[in-house]
Amino acid sequence: MQSMIVGAGNLGVNVAFNLLQRGDSVIVTSRDDKRGKKIEEELSSYGNVHLIVGDPGTDAGVIEMFEKATKVAGKIDNLIVTVGGFALDSIKRPTHFSEMLQSHLVVPINILKNFSAYANTSASAVFVSSIQTLFTSSWNATSYLLGKSSLNKLVEIAAAQLLERRIRVNAVAPASIENIFSPGRDWHSARTLDRMLTPPEGIAEVIAFLCSPGGECVNGVVIPLDGGDRFGHASD
Repeated sequence: MQSMIVGAGNLGVNVAFNLLQRGDSVIVTSRDDKRGKKIEEELSSYGNVHLIVGDPGTDAGVIEMFEKATKVAGKIDNLIVTVGGFALDSIKRPTHFSEMLQSHLVVPINILKNFSAYANTSASAVFVSSIQTLFTSSWNATSYLLGKSSLNKLVEIAAAQLLERRIRVNAVAPASIENIFSPGRDWHSARTLDRMLTPPEGIAEVIAFLCSPGGECVNGVVIPLDGGDRFGHASD
């Protein structure tokens, strides 16, 4: 399979590693050439990986990324978008509103509206939301939660509108993501069900499932990946 990952943070790198391990050819995109080349070097020993430098913040940037990707490897089977960003603010002072909507709504829209032209038959797109859009326990991240909640609805809308093209659109909703890339570590032993930090390897495994024939009946949903941490906030 040909998989494309937009966003070169640690989650994107873990997703790339997982897909390379199963035999996918992987394209990783990054706004930062230096960061992107470092990732390409880290992953190159695990399989066929290519770096594309681009900015998904505009239509032109997205089209350029897709054009470069398809020149390298043909049409795309799996698109995984890990572009992130987090900020604290309030309704009285929504200082990060534009920034959060750009990252969590505008960028996904720019990507989705152009994806079908570069997608293979029965392609899959996966985005990264947040558990707090489903089970909110912290109320001091107004713009972030509004942006991610809008992404959730976009997933549903896009899945409906791209159904005739046989393109599935889903999202995963982890809690706080552990900021680590350590190939081969025993991440299962580092994970407890009531721990707020979600290992990126666990998220990558679910994303890989959604981007496989086994996930072909999953479409238009946001999957909670907090391990049950939200139940720790429930009263007896």
